[in-house]
Amino acid sequence: MTDLIAIYGETDGTTLTDTFSLNSEWFESPVDYVKVDKGLSAKVWILELSGAAVDVLVDMSPDDGASWINVKRIKLPSDGHLELDHRRPVIIAAKNDTTRFRLNWSQAAAAKSYVNGVVEFDQAR
Repeated sequence: MTDLIAIYGETDGTTLTDTFSLNSEWFESPVDYVKVDKGLSAKVWILELSGAAVDVLVDMSPDDGASWINVKRIKLPSDGHLELDHRRPVIIAAKNDTTRFRLNWSQAAAAKSYVNGVVEFDQAR
């Protein structure tokens, strides 16, 4: 059985780079990362970017956040809207209980941008 979770966040409009505080109906409060339990995989299927030009980076950490690896960069090159429905999702497979992923942003000029996504949690294969 899989679970689909909608996530969303926004830049603060004042800094050029930072980590999104992600919201979801599944979370009690905004989070800076999502933990993936051992034996599961998180599949990021859809990412939607809007607002000011922004790069969104999907990073994963296999070691409780001690180190981060960039696994995907999505670019909104100018103000507007971009929706990516991946035929091949970004997959974060957890081989231990310390795996997590996060979304970061990078902008040339600080402004408001927004990210929405759908993450599927399933048994790792």
